[in-house]
This record gives sequence, C-alpha cells and structure tokens, in this order.
Amino acid sequence: DLLPDNNLTALFTANAYATPEFSSKVVGHVTAGKLYPWNDKRGEWYQVRLAATESGWISSQYVKPIDNLDLP
Repeated sequence: DLLPDNNLTALFTANAYATPEFSSKVVGHVTAGKLYPWNDKRGEWYQVRLAATESGWISSQYVKPIDNLDLP
C-alpha cells in the first residue's frame, strides 16, 4: 500500500501513461513543480496518483523522488 513518504515532484509537465511504456494510452499528466504520491516503480517508471481514483505511469526522467524529511 502507499507509504506516506513515497512522494515525488514533477520536474516537467509530462504525460502519464496507462502502463510503463511510452506507446501506451495517455491517461493524464503531471504538472511541473507539483508533488505526487507514488506506489509502484518498474524499471525507470513510477506509478503516481493523479487524483483520488486515478493513477498513471511517469518516466523517471520527468520526476524526482522527494524524502519527506527534506520538506519544510
């Protein structure tokens, strides 16, 4: 299940995909500078929560994991 310290920030506005592949369906996007919880990682992809009931896969080149201990 989602751990409270599993967050990342989007470095760029980027598409979120149905599966961890650029060829899969776009299901939403992340916005640069916003914080997103994530609950799975496959290779270079993170599954992030986009909304209460929506999630999508983001390539790690567009995001940076955040350690909650570093947050103000």
